[in-house]
Amino acid sequence: MQNTGQFWKLSVQGLQRVRNLLDQGVFGRMTWREISRLLTILVGSGILAPCLPLEGLEARRERCQVFNQAICKRAEDSDTLGFLASPVTGSAVALDRFEQLFLLALSEGKQDPMDWAALVWSILSAQGHRLQHEGRVLEHDAENLAVLQARAKAFAVRRLPVCKSLGLVLTPDPEAEPDAKQELTDFANAEAASLPCNAVA
Repeated sequence: MQNTGQFWKLSVQGLQRVRNLLDQGVFGRMTWREISRLLTILVGSGILAPCLPLEGLEARRERCQVFNQAICKRAEDSDTLGFLASPVTGSAVALDRFEQLFLLALSEGKQDPMDWAALVWSILSAQGHRLQHEGRVLEHDAENLAVLQARAKAFAVRRLPVCKSLGLVLTPDPEAEPDAKQELTDFANAEAASLPCNAVA
């Protein structure tokens, strides 16, 4: 597809109607059959996700926030639960322990990613954990904090906008409200990268 860059740029903005993408010429000269196949592939690979109707969104959002808050609080002690519930798509979205704790920090009023990293490190260090990064355990506090700061910055830029679009933030966010005219043909970008690291005892 010749307009892949344009399509990706639009998808990362959040919810999109297929009709809008067609009107903007994102699919170029592709036939509807080719477009349908492309969307099926993107949904199957987790890059896009079909959205539920707007009807009932607020009720779903309230229930999901309670559920997601409990999951993120549990992340303070464990990494066993790796998914949050999206009221927008009605499906589970994979977020690791660090990402859950970043969302928790944000819900507590911490706006700076550096503060998110500090919160995560205060939790991990109190439990005797160290990060494992690029095949080695990081023994020094500064090393661990630096990796968490890099993760937090990447999360803020690449993953947090997706979390907002999918309704995963733990406090209401007016900027994440979808257009009231959007329908079942909405799609949300559900892909973002993160730096590989994990906590070890």
